[in-house]
Amino acid sequence: MRWFKLTLAVALIWTSLEIVPLKKSVTHLKVTMYPPAPVHTITTEDFALKAPEAYQYLTQRSFTNKQMSHMLAWMEKNAADEEEAMYYFFETYPEIWKSWVPAAAAKRIEAAL
Repeated sequence: MRWFKLTLAVALIWTSLEIVPLKKSVTHLKVTMYPPAPVHTITTEDFALKAPEAYQYLTQRSFTNKQMSHMLAWMEKNAADEEEAMYYFFETYPEIWKSWVPAAAAKRIEAAL
């Protein structure tokens, strides 16, 4: 559920529905190992037709097991909620999330951070 909220937050910021300021700084941690688990994003054709930009974002979004393990380890160590994880992700992995969104959206996200 936390990752759903994280990706939803990215989609909301991308579509300019809400941009929130950075609340706290973060530090880098050692990665722990979580077992791989496939995650599938499922949408309907109706969703793709009604929200093509959001659908495009969902088709671009992906994480490696190493990236996901790092995020889950950071959340666990810091007792972080999904909002804190969102900010940490944006600050730590810009090379990942920028590939998911158009350049203009990436600029708006960076400005909000």
